[in-house]
Amino acid sequence: DENAKEVVLRLVNDLNGNILIVTVELRRGDVFGGVDVLLSISEYPPFRIENHTFSPLRMHQAGNERGSSVGVVLLPYHSAAYAWDYPDSKKRSLVIETDEGRSGNEGEVGEG
Repeated sequence: DENAKEVVLRLVNDLNGNILIVTVELRRGDVFGGVDVLLSISEYPPFRIENHTFSPLRMHQAGNERGSSVGVVLLPYHSAAYAWDYPDSKKRSLVIETDEGRSGNEGEVGEG
């Protein structure tokens, strides 16, 4: 539908650290030209990150300096679904850090 826009977001509860990946759909409303907002748990998150190392990985979206609660810690030999915290950001890069030689092992993975 050309009147609908959809974006997948990662929502983090700052109190307990729980993460939800949701799909937000915006549709032009039928009544008075309003906008309908539909939220649903995303069945197909846009990314899956796998850690095939012996070290935990810490990840966050580049340019996101709001604190460690927004980042993700991925344990060794685990995987997690991921979506951008700020999908409208001009720079969509994922910063990945390890405990071993932190400054030497920081990398960015970009999209587009």
